[in-house]
Amino acid sequence: QHGAIQQQPPQQQQQQQQQGQHSPHEAGRAAGAGAGAAAVQQALQQHHQYASAAWHRISQKMQPPKCHCKEPSVVRVSKKQNENYLRQFYCCARPAGPPGVGRCSFFQWATAPKVKPKAVGQIGAGRMEQS
Repeated sequence: QHGAIQQQPPQQQQQQQQQGQHSPHEAGRAAGAGAGAAAVQQALQQHHQYASAAWHRISQKMQPPKCHCKEPSVVRVSKKQNENYLRQFYCCARPAGPPGVGRCSFFQWATAPKVKPKAVGQIGAGRMEQS
């Protein structure tokens, strides 16, 4: 029988295993497992690179804008009792002080304005008087 794998007697298999030798079938399995492990390792590495790049893009978007001083601004909350109450905005992070040393005039809203829906009766509400 040409090309058929012959089974070795159990004693010979045991001796080969003790000596670190493997049958041709076991060697092929080990090589296949090594190739599979390498493929898994490569896939994990590619996933890590993709995830790292994605987080970098996300963190760039999360950076506050730079003020006129070329420094990162800070988020503050409007306390005025008007339509912008509790609305977030960016401004210079420096403390108040003389020009060039203290806070610059940078200002930018961080959130969209709150839109108040108009009541149905207010849209085009006006009486036409009869003459």
